[in-house]
Amino acid sequence: NMTEIEHQEKLRRDFIANVSHELRTPLTIMRGFSEALIDGLVNDTKEIEDAHRLMRDETVRLEGLINELLDLSRLQAPNIPLTLEPIHLAEIIENVASLFDKTCQTKEVHFNTNIEEALPPILGNGDRLTQLLLIFLDNALKYTLKGGTLTLSLNQEGEHQVLSVSDTGSGISPDDLPYIWERFYKSDKSRNRSGSSTGLGLSIAKEIIEKHHAQAEVISTLGIGTTFKIIFPQSH
Repeated sequence: NMTEIEHQEKLRRDFIANVSHELRTPLTIMRGFSEALIDGLVNDTKEIEDAHRLMRDETVRLEGLINELLDLSRLQAPNIPLTLEPIHLAEIIENVASLFDKTCQTKEVHFNTNIEEALPPILGNGDRLTQLLLIFLDNALKYTLKGGTLTLSLNQEGEHQVLSVSDTGSGISPDDLPYIWERFYKSDKSRNRSGSSTGLGLSIAKEIIEKHHAQAEVISTLGIGTTFKIIFPQSH
């Protein structure tokens, strides 16, 4: 019991430290540029535009972080159950795929779908399942270079339906693999400020998976790619 209490306390401390860091960085940038503009230290038109653009980008990043923190909090709240109903997972996949295909075309990444026909419904929440798919697809696209391939599959395996999201991206290090579901964990430290990632996506995905009484498996090889498999129980 003491070991578990100490573990939970460490998670709490780490979470507060990470939130503080993630909030402080955009606020520091916005304050620095706003003070430079107010004090007249930035006079060139292009530099003024760049300053405004950077402040806008950091505001968007901060807004995204706060929204994801609130979302994670709602998913973890024991008194807010997720409404589940019979739903065809194939339909959700097809809807998301039709939208995501354009995003892949822009990055010149091949996007394939492989959906088994006439699958029965599962118990699910359409909005959260859509969010789950987008988290995995966004992650996969982020680490897949031009000319690579993303594959979205759904098939029946016994009493379960298995959703797979595969990419031919950079892969995940074996050292990082056990920690990818943790809040704010970013396996590629060089990307911390280069994109919009907050490090909360897979934590949110984990909560959605658990709310659906599903299980997750991850298979990854550096330089070859990654496959996330979500195993949903069949609706009865």
